[in-house]
Amino acid sequence: MLTPEIKADLIQSARELIAEESCWVAKLAGDGRYVYAAKDVDGEIIEVPVSSPEATRFSLFGAVLRELEARNVTPTASGRRELLDEELEAAIQEICPTIVADAGKPEETRPPLSHAQCVAVLEALRARYVREQEAAQTAVTTRKLPVVHLKDLLAKLENEIPVTPEEVVLAVAGEFAALQERLTQLESATGTETSPAQTPVD
Repeated sequence: MLTPEIKADLIQSARELIAEESCWVAKLAGDGRYVYAAKDVDGEIIEVPVSSPEATRFSLFGAVLRELEARNVTPTASGRRELLDEELEAAIQEICPTIVADAGKPEETRPPLSHAQCVAVLEALRARYVREQEAAQTAVTTRKLPVVHLKDLLAKLENEIPVTPEEVVLAVAGEFAALQERLTQLESATGTETSPAQTPVD
């Protein structure tokens, strides 16, 4: 599954792959197809698969596909289609709205992205994933956790009702918090500081 954290790292690697213009390739094929990856053979650029160890130059999509390949991201992985078909296209539209406006034209007649635009697209896409990652972390830290009592959890187990790991953690945390509260009350009543090891537990 491609989480925002994984996608941010993947896109950063793709950006580094074509950061130098000499490692970037625009469309080369005479039939209008875009070449994703290529190698330099005595000054001649030859098309190769993105997974080829001989590949030294990559297009925008080629760099992303190469990083997906390097991480063994399967074609059916959750989030892969969205990354390639929706999110990458959205980043291109953000950086190059006129190029997207020509999407209805035959591919061979569309103006190609420049190297600077390709790098900017990857930067915009990575920034999006970083924002999504930060938003997810904020949501987790601000989410109000439900109260789970240990006795209720034990009752569910006795009745062979499945419990989740989160319920177990919340129940144990609740018991610990209750114990801490009892210790605090005891310290206040006696005027002494008592550690859990010194206090008998019912």
